[in-house]
Amino acid sequence: MQLDPLLTLIAAICLSALFATAALHKWREPLHFEGVLGQYKLLPRKWVGVTAKTIPYFELIIALLLLINLSRTLAAIMALLTLSVYSLAIAINLSRGRREIDCGCGGQATQLSSTLIWRNLCLLSIATAALVPNSPRVLSSLDLVVALIGAAAFGLCYISWNQLLANHSYKQKVWK
Repeated sequence: MQLDPLLTLIAAICLSALFATAALHKWREPLHFEGVLGQYKLLPRKWVGVTAKTIPYFELIIALLLLINLSRTLAAIMALLTLSVYSLAIAINLSRGRREIDCGCGGQATQLSSTLIWRNLCLLSIATAALVPNSPRVLSSLDLVVALIGAAAFGLCYISWNQLLANHSYKQKVWK
């Protein structure tokens, strides 16, 4: 099976923007992210600080590598692994009954929920699309415009989804 290279490019741009934004959120509030990471209670306490400082760099590397055609496959694999680890961390804490934790995704505080896992599964499918071999079609300049519009549409959907999740988390806190 081969994908049109336009779809692969849209997937790469979307994931790149997602990982770059996530890294920026973590850099803006490093102590907050370290606290969130510690609340997951999955790492020894002495590793939390170093891990919290390392993750944004790793996310930025993924974002940059996704934009380079030669490194896109490696970056997509790194994105798959990273999103899988994040989903596993959420699932472990949900199974422990620990829903009050901020997911640490960036932006407004969002409590852990199974919806976050579903969101990550959608993102995993996009990362998988970036792994599928391309058809030999050469992209035109119009394709690049369509790729940017497609990535912008995805970005708006993603932002809307996250806002709905944050609103739901806020509503849960207020109604308790």
